[in-house]
Amino acid sequence: AYPKMIAQVFLPARVYAWLKTLQPRPGESPRAPVDLTGYAAADFYVSSADLRECINLVAICESD
Repeated sequence: AYPKMIAQVFLPARVYAWLKTLQPRPGESPRAPVDLTGYAAADFYVSSADLRECINLVAICESD
């Protein structure tokens, strides 16, 4: 319940409501896994435009 509470506090209400629809309901079988093998890093782009509308966070980290 704790991660659920954190998500509810920090995510916008619309995003949290959408995420709740993805969970299987009691008695339902879990959804089939999504095949992501057709996607590559080149299919996405990173931009600094319209950051107020952005719902994704990208971090590039490097360790010593």
